[in-house]
Amino acid sequence: MLLQRPVICICNELYTPALRPLRLLALVIQFPPTHSTRLAQRLSEVCRRQRLKADLTVLMALCDKMENDIRGCMSVLQFVKSNKTDLRLNDVDTSAVGQKDYQRSLFNVWHDIFSIPRPKKKRRINPHELQHNEGVLVPMPDLNGDLEDLSEQTTLASRYQRILKTVESCGEYEKLTQGWFENYLSMKFKHTNMDPVSRGLDWAIFSDIVKQEIMHSQAWVMLPFLPYSCVCYHLLFATHQWPKIQFPTQISEMNQKVTKTCSLLTSMVNEMSPAARAFADNVALVQDILPFLLQIIQPNLRPVNTQLYSKQEKEELAGLINTMISYNLTYTQERSLDGQYSFTLDPNMEEVVRFPDLKPEKQLSYSTRQLIAREIELEKVRRAELYFTNQKTKEAEKMKKYADDRKKCSASSDPLPKVTLNHPQKLQPKPLPNNAAVNGSGVTKFADVAQAPRDFFGRVVDCQVVQGAKSSTNNEIVKSDIWFRFKEGYSNAVRRPIKVKDLV
Repeated sequence: MLLQRPVICICNELYTPALRPLRLLALVIQFPPTHSTRLAQRLSEVCRRQRLKADLTVLMALCDKMENDIRGCMSVLQFVKSNKTDLRLNDVDTSAVGQKDYQRSLFNVWHDIFSIPRPKKKRRINPHELQHNEGVLVPMPDLNGDLEDLSEQTTLASRYQRILKTVESCGEYEKLTQGWFENYLSMKFKHTNMDPVSRGLDWAIFSDIVKQEIMHSQAWVMLPFLPYSCVCYHLLFATHQWPKIQFPTQISEMNQKVTKTCSLLTSMVNEMSPAARAFADNVALVQDILPFLLQIIQPNLRPVNTQLYSKQEKEELAGLINTMISYNLTYTQERSLDGQYSFTLDPNMEEVVRFPDLKPEKQLSYSTRQLIAREIELEKVRRAELYFTNQKTKEAEKMKKYADDRKKCSASSDPLPKVTLNHPQKLQPKPLPNNAAVNGSGVTKFADVAQAPRDFFGRVVDCQVVQGAKSSTNNEIVKSDIWFRFKEGYSNAVRRPIKVKDLV
């Protein structure tokens, strides 16, 4: 069931990050701050009904001290009513009830930056409000001093201290600079040869350099220098008129455009031909290639069948198709909001190198773009078929060459010995001839004269006994199902003593 009654939400700061999803669903109504005179009249009515004596001068001082905060004023009146029956100026000056140490909102700080404070007369304690038991006579306040107080609040020193304290209470120096940058051109400030603009931009550059150094080297000792740029903005651009402040949105819009531009360039570069990609990085594409490429891909073509083209027009169309495929460009059909269809460049590089307010000098017709898009698709299909045909041809030639090599090998030499799955085929060792001898390097030499084999001490050894021993040893090795080799070294593997018979 839908909720029929409205839900009213009240907040002091509209652009708090926690309220971002609520702003999209709610009807936002902004109320201006309450004026001191109107608030004092309302408080006077409250005091009258609560039987609390207070004149408008005291209530105006209370509003100024609480910065027109209604809840703070009501808290002070309730505290005073619980102790006495009348409210005096001395009670307002000495009271700390209702005051809040809160953070100033961005709009309040921007308003203070662009506006010169109006002078306010300093209210003094009425001598007749002092208690009679003190017995002290208070001199009459100096009227000339009151006039000096009016001008003291608008001096450069007081404005300097006031805006510095206000900016430090906010703390969001980067947002304050962004808000100043987007609103200073709409302010009616006094300038001579745009000198305030030049000096203000210099301070903005100084603020960016300091912020970058703080984030790069973590030099937080430089953070107290950031509020002084906002003080300079106030001294250069503040006026007596009521400023119309708008929340800064250009930085987020620019970030979105940069992200979109980078994605368009990435999609274009990833599918470009290697010959075109080798000489085109992102900077070269944006500055040197794309502005002229958009003019090259818009030739003068007749919107007729390609069979009716002349030889020169066909060559021009073929060059256009080859260029667009090399740079991964084509035309795709899209439907606008009003229901009309149009062919747009994909990826749309016109958004990267052209300003949105400037119209191109030359624009192809709908039928010409449709013709180019169709030819691009046909050319891509032809190249794909040619590629796969070449691949199949190369594979067939490779297999044919391999088969021919096999035939030549089988015809020129004996067939290779068969190899079993577990170990090589068992081979019988051949007996050495009588005139063969093996030297120390393992090379067999055949002597011209038959010599009887001798041992290490030079004694003649019976060949039949030696051959019988070797053949028996070799036969036992070849017949064995297990072949192993011991390699010396260190290993972290888990070792377990086993016997050869456990492996057989």
